[in-house]
Amino acid sequence: VSLQLTLDKLRRTSNVEQSDDYRQALTYIEQLAESFQPEDNNDDSGHEVTTKTAKEVLPINLLLQTIQQMFGPEAREKSTELRMVLTDMSAYVYPSSVMRIVSNLVANALTHTRSEKILLGCRRRGSAIRIDVCDQGEGLSQNEFEDMKDLHCKGDTSTGEGIGLATCAEIAATSGYQLSMVSTKQRGTCFSLLVPRYLAVEMGKPSH
Repeated sequence: VSLQLTLDKLRRTSNVEQSDDYRQALTYIEQLAESFQPEDNNDDSGHEVTTKTAKEVLPINLLLQTIQQMFGPEAREKSTELRMVLTDMSAYVYPSSVMRIVSNLVANALTHTRSEKILLGCRRRGSAIRIDVCDQGEGLSQNEFEDMKDLHCKGDTSTGEGIGLATCAEIAATSGYQLSMVSTKQRGTCFSLLVPRYLAVEMGKPSH
């Protein structure tokens, strides 16, 4: 539902003349929104999780460009630079699951930190890809990270319901991905999602 609302907002506020990348991003959001199954979205704890669709080859650039289009206006309103690092890698994943995790992480960074910059990027880790969302906020301890992965537990400065990080952790666990964090108090936090890399498209291309 949140993806569909974002899509509707983007279509209403976009210019008539759009780049090919922008139209592709909007189409991709629409496909992801249609992949959600609301009737199956609750787990045993009662909070909403994403229903997994079939695995697909997901170009990381497309994922990050879509996130930029989704959160760009909010970032500009807050004078936050939302920057992405280009890559030629692709993942073999449940696209809706990865999109929801990464979008939640970016939304949390925009809402709960006073970061001047949020960096989106990825690194190759053997047969996997590590997708990073890094901010320059107040930082978290490892204990705080573990606590905030529990439903309705949130940081002292949070005004939300505490479901963002818990949702990310739940989706990652059910999809077979690894969600981790590296943080330094008063310097920032980097959340990382480890997902399978699509190897076929990497043959003959330089490493990153």
